[in-house]
Amino acid sequence: MLAVGGYRDLPLLEDYWLWERMMLGGARMANLPDVLVDYRVDEHLFARRGGWRLFASDLRLRRRFVKDRVTTPTGFLRNVGERGVYRLAPGWARRLAYRRFVEHDGRTA
Repeated sequence: MLAVGGYRDLPLLEDYWLWERMMLGGARMANLPDVLVDYRVDEHLFARRGGWRLFASDLRLRRRFVKDRVTTPTGFLRNVGERGVYRLAPGWARRLAYRRFVEHDGRTA
């Protein structure tokens, strides 16, 4: 983490940028089979996951991914389109999408 400069300023998405830089720097990365975080889903979650500020950070991150050749221009357009719809939708619509596509049998995936 220190070798790639640690955290840098990217409001609300600092982790993603750090992970990208670590990956490009040669860090070994993998998913663990253990549950390390108990992610509580409440009504405030859906308000925090949207808005212009978060969408602007998403846009900056996705541009960086193209510049660093982590994704293609086509992938950029797809990601920005998907995230734009999600980030700029009203909170109730994000809640509905979360329940439809992420939640399974009362548990999150």
